[in-house]
Amino acid sequence: GSLVALTGVLLGRSVLPAFFYSQPALILLFSGVIFFGAKTAAAQRDPVLSNPLLILLGDASYALYILQAPLSGWFELLLKRLANVEQWTRSPLLVAVFFLLLTGASVLSFEFVEKPCRRLIQRRFRTPVYSLPMPADVVA
Repeated sequence: GSLVALTGVLLGRSVLPAFFYSQPALILLFSGVIFFGAKTAAAQRDPVLSNPLLILLGDASYALYILQAPLSGWFELLLKRLANVEQWTRSPLLVAVFFLLLTGASVLSFEFVEKPCRRLIQRRFRTPVYSLPMPADVVA
């Protein structure tokens, strides 16, 4: 469902009214996709939602959020300098290329930055349960 909606939004620019490309419309569209997708399927039992690739993309979503602004700026600068493209967001092909690059960079960032840092922090601050004082030990 969401793939069809995204494809329609990216490829239907000349067919759909301009409202469908506004930020509020896109927020409503994808909020509905996420809400109804989560409501109608139990993630533990649904083979689509428990797909390892989708789990990886979900894990890398914070990196995607953090990287979208700098990568967008670099992508725009690169296209201006190499191909003299001013408005890359008007080209569905360039938007698709950007999202593929952004997704790849997000997964790499998750795997090689976020996961190692998470493990390091967990090792550093992990306190064994047996070393915590028990209430009986404190009183006695």
